[in-house]
Amino acid sequence: MDAQIKNLVQGINISNLDIVFLIISISIYVAGAGVLFYYFYKKNNLRLMQLASGFGILFVLTEVLKNLLLRARPDLSDNLSFPSNHAAFAFFLAVFLPAKREYKILLWIWAILVAFSRLWLNKHWFSDVIAGAVIGIAVAFLVKNKKIEKNLEKIKLI
Repeated sequence: MDAQIKNLVQGINISNLDIVFLIISISIYVAGAGVLFYYFYKKNNLRLMQLASGFGILFVLTEVLKNLLLRARPDLSDNLSFPSNHAAFAFFLAVFLPAKREYKILLWIWAILVAFSRLWLNKHWFSDVIAGAVIGIAVAFLVKNKKIEKNLEKIKLI
């Protein structure tokens, strides 16, 4: 299935969209830094700790899986493919961020576009972005768990 979806996406071949999907792909870094800064600026220590913890867990988990599974990227670059960090972080933010329904829908659309951008740019297989999305969603639910929130509230930041 991965190869068929790759062929389908790569067959579209509208090179003018490459830059658009590159920007969407990079937006995960801007969004992540922006949200960290926002919670720091607002002195919302609980959300800052949840976000930082989630980012840390995601990074470690995805990197461990990449190095255990050693799956090559579809573009055959030297980087490892499974799971997609971009998809994991995008879906984490889509679930984690509190928002009204209409904004939550926009967050989910953005996360889907980030995941699709990885397919468009030929950096990941379909199963990579699906696994990344599942991991991101699971970690968001983990760090928003009420028991964990209580423990994080006890941590005092400057």
